[in-house]
Parts: sequence; C-alpha cells; structure tokens
Amino acid sequence: MQPSRRPDRPGAWRRARRAGPALGLATALVLLVTGAAACDGDSPGASGSPGPPAPPTSDQLQAALVTTADFTDGTTVTPSVRPDGETAVTDDPACRPVMDLLSVQATGDTPVGTASAMIETPGGGAEVVVVLLASFPAGYASQLLGQGLAALPNCAAFTGKTEAGEVVAYTAATVPAPTYGEESLAVKLVTTADGQEVTAQYVIARVGDTLADFAVADTSGGPGRLPDAALVVKQIDKLNTVK
Repeated sequence: MQPSRRPDRPGAWRRARRAGPALGLATALVLLVTGAAACDGDSPGASGSPGPPAPPTSDQLQAALVTTADFTDGTTVTPSVRPDGETAVTDDPACRPVMDLLSVQATGDTPVGTASAMIETPGGGAEVVVVLLASFPAGYASQLLGQGLAALPNCAAFTGKTEAGEVVAYTAATVPAPTYGEESLAVKLVTTADGQEVTAQYVIARVGDTLADFAVADTSGGPGRLPDAALVVKQIDKLNTVK
C-alpha cells in the first residue's frame, strides 16, 4: 500500500496546533481511526452462505463525504486530515466506552472503512469542526453507540494519560439535540491538559452500519456549540446512498 499524500493543512488545523495540548487532544480524539482502514480487507460475509450486506469501504465513505461543492455559503471542506502529536485514553475502564464512542473505535478494533474531513465556515473564527465516518460489521455500530450512552451517566468526570504520561482530565455529559439518522447522541466533552481547558461538542449518528461523528471545538476556550444541523443532515443524506 502506498501512503496517501498529506493534504495542505487548513486554517482550522493550524489554529488547533497553535492552541495547545488540550485542543490537540480534543480534536485528535475524533480522528484516532482515520487511516486505520486505509487498505480495505476482505468484506464480512464475502465467503460461505450469504450474510448481511458488507459495510461501506473507505473508498465508498470517501465518495460519500461532504465536499466544498455541497455548500453555497462559503464553507470549505478539507478531506483526509489526520492529527499529529499525542492522543490520550482513559485510565478508567468503566469510561472507556465513552472514549470509544467519541473516537468511534473500540479497544483493539478498527473500523472496516473510514473517511474524515475538517470543515471551515465563514465567520467560524476560532472553531475547529471535524467530520469522521466509520463503518463496522453488522450490528457493531449500534452496539458502540449503546455502550457509550450507557456509560455516560457514570463518567461525568474521569482522567486519562497521553503516550508521554501527561494526565488529561475529562468531563462528559449528554446535551439536547435533534435525532439524526437511525439513532444519534450528542455529547459535550471538556478536555483539560497542561492547565488549558477546551470544550468540544459532538453529534454521533448511526446510518446503517456506519457512524457519522461530528465535533466542534473552540480554540479560544469558549463554551463550544453543537455542529450545524445543515452539515449533519447533508452528510447523513449522502451517507444514506452507500449504507
């Protein structure tokens, strides 16, 4: 497999890297799995008796990812962005399903296919907006969503560590939001690292065997906000064509 060419960094990405470790961790979380499925393997159910339809591949998800052409308000989309630097995981096993959900990757497993992008909107200022699509074998996406939802009430506050051993503190809670796709969940996550606090708000929606993860973080340390409904609806409409 030849490595994919790294695209030019969008302005939002450069702001994130300048803003410090807390924002880097907050935005890297949603992109942990990007590239993990860059080479699609055998599709589940490809041999033996007919099984459920195979989940979308990375190529199919990339084709279904929103693009700049989908918007008329000046929104720009930069696909296939991966984070540099460290990520963190929780050291509380009971809260691992929350991190698994927000990164759409369970411990030791990778999705069948992934695609991701950073979104910049006119007047977005200090915001960093990320979209990640990840497909799974039949039934797994719903399980991942359910386990994360079940764990959230007991994970209002928990900690993790970076690869370098730096302690990261998290607070997490569900927030009111419309229902998207077949089922969805909205979460507010506050990440504190090296004395800096960053709030990110997520919408995670299931479309068939694919999870669409949308995150908005504020590099200025503001309270954050939920992803725009228009973005979520547009992406889910496109995802419905490949589920």
